[in-house]
Amino acid sequence: MGAGAIYGFIEADAGQRVVSFCGPCAATRLATASSGFLPGLSFENLRAASAQLAWTREPPVAPGLLDQEALQEAVTTAAPQLLPADGSWLRYFCWMTAGHALEGVDRLVSEAARPESADLAAAASVWAAALGREALANFLERLSARCEASQLSAALRPALRIRRAGRERETDEEQLFTHIFDGHVAGVILDLAAGADAEAPGPAIHRGDVGCCRWTPLAAAAEISGRRKQGAVIAGLLLAAKANVDRKCPGPCGWTPLMRAAGCGASAATTLQLLMRAGADVRIRHENGNTALEMGDKATARIIREARDARTLAAELALQAAPDSRQSDPRGLMAAKTGKCYGN
Repeated sequence: MGAGAIYGFIEADAGQRVVSFCGPCAATRLATASSGFLPGLSFENLRAASAQLAWTREPPVAPGLLDQEALQEAVTTAAPQLLPADGSWLRYFCWMTAGHALEGVDRLVSEAARPESADLAAAASVWAAALGREALANFLERLSARCEASQLSAALRPALRIRRAGRERETDEEQLFTHIFDGHVAGVILDLAAGADAEAPGPAIHRGDVGCCRWTPLAAAAEISGRRKQGAVIAGLLLAAKANVDRKCPGPCGWTPLMRAAGCGASAATTLQLLMRAGADVRIRHENGNTALEMGDKATARIIREARDARTLAAELALQAAPDSRQSDPRGLMAAKTGKCYGN
């Protein structure tokens, strides 16, 4: 267990913030393991210890909510300041969304704590804030602040100011939807880092119709995924930021992100698979009585069923590997055990 994770646990005082830092299962393990360290720990000691950590191998990581290659491709041109040090550290955030929260936090903090890593720590704090991990973001920002005066790149300072300003002012959710529909991944990251709500209601789906349903960010990302490859990347970011995968668009129709993606056809395959991996419920019905399986064509129905079957199989294998299901992920593994959340 790395010093960064211990610090995050202690700073959060075993409350709600530690869960956002590394997840409920990891928080429970930290509560047991770190209580004896409380008297002698300080930020400087933890920073120094983190910088000395050495790693010899990487965990076997299954596909999660974030695609490192797609993220780097989308951000490198638009906002290269968000990916200093070649951006390879972005994989640690991918680990955090694929069941390896502790490993991801430890590796990220160990790299960010090095004296020469001011830019990395600052950029990572923006990413952590965008993904709803405020305790981790604050810790990383504190690491970067130690070197900001002399080492922090001038290109990164506006991003940090955006995040800091978001704590003190009301966030512009309209801008978030503009960035989503434009496929502007870097803009979405900065909006979320500044405090934009990943489930904020947006503009009407059919403009001019007063009684029409309104977009949610995830439904909007699903909608554009049929014509923009950035749609799947943005959907992954929103899911990693804890957007509800089954949240219906506000209004009478009951649109879900899965339904909107299904309506885009096979060109939205990546987003369909991502939503299913995140636990989307196929059984939810639109106001007209149809499910997502019936809102696309045969190709989309096949993609959804295959993704559902793969999810079920993965959950069953995980149950077999963890005899005590109480230590497993309640959303994914218990769903496999009880048959819920998977649809027909």
